[in-house]
Amino acid sequence: QTSQPADWILRIVILSGIGGILVFKLMGGDLYDFYLAVLYPVVILSLAVVINIIWTRWGSAAAMVMISIVVSINLAAISKAYHPQGLAVKQQAVRWVKANVGDQNFALESISFCNRYNGIRYLFLKLDKEPVISFMDPSYSWLYDNPPDQSYPELFVASVTPSDLTPEDRLRYNDLKSRAVSNKIFGGIELLILKNEDQTEKIIY
Repeated sequence: QTSQPADWILRIVILSGIGGILVFKLMGGDLYDFYLAVLYPVVILSLAVVINIIWTRWGSAAAMVMISIVVSINLAAISKAYHPQGLAVKQQAVRWVKANVGDQNFALESISFCNRYNGIRYLFLKLDKEPVISFMDPSYSWLYDNPPDQSYPELFVASVTPSDLTPEDRLRYNDLKSRAVSNKIFGGIELLILKNEDQTEKIIY
């Protein structure tokens, strides 16, 4: 059967993605699992071919059994999914901060080499306990109901991913932790709370 233009487009997209990943790796880049998403069309189309063969040879009932097995495997994998910096972990961390700062205002810093913009600022909004100054202000303060304060409050909160820091960030993390009045680890995230009456702690943008 003659290939249709759509077939060629799909092949070009898939091969370009694979080629890009290989070149990136050969050039010394770090290969993360989510880069392999470019292969999802290959997996889905291969599965569709298998189901079509089963449907043709053994009927729709056999094909439906196959589909049910695939769906069950995927649902089981999703139900067991866990990430040390995932949403559930961040929600626990944010609730802990809210419980510890009470009615006091606080500044929010994020120390992370890989994922500085990690969504934790938004979760404080969901709990109706927003920082008066945060590491997100230069990019997103125009979205907030209230503009960032011009001076720092008495509490300084830092969200840290200890496993993913530059040497410079590691030094800062160790310094902040040594002076923290309270800290707690949630999965791959550590929250530090410091007193900052003299306003010596500043957010590094």
